[in-house]
Amino acid sequence: MTRSFPSTANTLRAYLRVLGLPGVAVPTLGVVAASVPIGALSLAMLLLVETRTGRYSLAGLVVSALACGTGIGIFFQGRLMDRFGQPAVLVTAALVQFPTLCVFVLALHASSPPWILAVLAFTAGSCEPQVGGALRALWPDLVPEGLRHTALSWSSLIFEVSLLLGPLLLTPVFALANPAVGVVGCAAFFATGAGILASSSAARAWRAGPRDRVGWLEALASRGVRLMAAMAAVVGAVAGFLQFSAATLTDSYGLPQRAPWIYAALSAGSLIGVVGYGARRWRGLVRHRLAVMMGCLSAAALGCAAAPGPLVLGMAMFFCGLMLGPMTVRLSE
Repeated sequence: MTRSFPSTANTLRAYLRVLGLPGVAVPTLGVVAASVPIGALSLAMLLLVETRTGRYSLAGLVVSALACGTGIGIFFQGRLMDRFGQPAVLVTAALVQFPTLCVFVLALHASSPPWILAVLAFTAGSCEPQVGGALRALWPDLVPEGLRHTALSWSSLIFEVSLLLGPLLLTPVFALANPAVGVVGCAAFFATGAGILASSSAARAWRAGPRDRVGWLEALASRGVRLMAAMAAVVGAVAGFLQFSAATLTDSYGLPQRAPWIYAALSAGSLIGVVGYGARRWRGLVRHRLAVMMGCLSAAALGCAAAPGPLVLGMAMFFCGLMLGPMTVRLSE
């Protein structure tokens, strides 16, 4: 391994250069707005269901359905964007997701059966506007080749900072209002961000390249892609379990209001992990690095399970984030 740490000033200048390029500001603003609720929606739905029903088992079912739908939506929305363009897909997704989440809140208050709540959560997840992937697809058209790596890192930072801020923004909502307000507020952020991105000239002008127009399952023909997809699914599942555990453990400590802060500790670790990993040039096999990070993540997850209180839990979650962030970035490259 060799070290190559760019100076903070040079790194900041590179990010500002990307943001100052023509056509970049508007889609970036849309992605920022639509990324804020990514880390908050699952927490808001979990706490809403638990508050309303007193059943963490049902809350876990709802959050799992949401995560499953989101994973499927990432794949299918990307393919739909290749065929129909970004604005049509982003706007349609937002127009379906917003009323679906509103209906979810009403259905929960009407004591609807669990399967209805799960179907609504799955639909909301699958229709989460995939603004992050849309922005990454725009970078080749907006940014010269020398700044592409910086632009991709910019996308990752937007995502990680949003994961950190989203749960913290929910804290006053939970203190002053019902968690249902948080769910509807997340839907509004998604819709606003998707609308801003879809209205940008870059998104309207974007067309998929010839290599992007492949069949729905052709990408999975590669053994390497299947392996990376399976590992990404495992990492996603671990992240979901950690988020669910944050709420259940803080509740077992008698401090349910600390759940957003535990979420934030996980996200802060992820953000620092992404920045640190991206600031260094690595040699050696990728699979070896991923194996080491997965081992460290497993140890940190065991630490979460054994945590005697919220402080130790927060520290263990932070370390989990240090591993999750770089793994997520590496698997998405």
